[in-house]
Amino acid sequence: MVLDMFLTGLLRVKCSAGYKDIRELWITDRELRTFFRWGLLCIFAPVIKHRVMQVKYAILQLFLQLEVMLEKLSDDEYNASIETLSGASIGQHFRHVLECFQELGKGYHRGFVNYDLRKRDRNLETSRRFALRQMALIGDTLERPEKQLVLAMAAGEDDGIDVPTSYYRELVHNLDHTVHHMALMRIGVSAVSAIQLPEEFGVAYATIKYRANNSFSN
Repeated sequence: MVLDMFLTGLLRVKCSAGYKDIRELWITDRELRTFFRWGLLCIFAPVIKHRVMQVKYAILQLFLQLEVMLEKLSDDEYNASIETLSGASIGQHFRHVLECFQELGKGYHRGFVNYDLRKRDRNLETSRRFALRQMALIGDTLERPEKQLVLAMAAGEDDGIDVPTSYYRELVHNLDHTVHHMALMRIGVSAVSAIQLPEEFGVAYATIKYRANNSFSN
């Protein structure tokens, strides 16, 4: 139906533009390509937009959990070296998560992303207040137009490799990456604090869904 509507509309435009010869009324390959580029985009744009918003709000939900955790921790707990995390602190894991989002934001403007260029800002891993402010800034700038990017990554002793990617592909990666580090932070919190974290804190969405389905089947 959409193709019929497009072709009918195109014929009307051609007729109104003064095309008389039947050969001029044929739909060209270029015009068909235009349809499949823009017509299909119009069809699926609402779906794409919905998926994009899902990613954004999934990340914001994680940020909210992290904010609650930081508000409850003391500065000493945030900075404590934790043996079960190989001596790392909760703050160091938090910094790592935020800096990956920051690098993606920088990469969006320059056209390539390289997570190895992280600043490794000690303020992020030692100051809860500073870290919270930076997380809020990241949350405010998550939604951007989709854009093709290049992911630059180290590969052993070689100079590295470049991989084609896109902004929202990397945003999904950062979503999963955040959940992974939240699981480690959860271990750290249990080692230095008595605060209770939500059951879903640091648990992958697929695992939450699997557990929910399993509980109904049992």
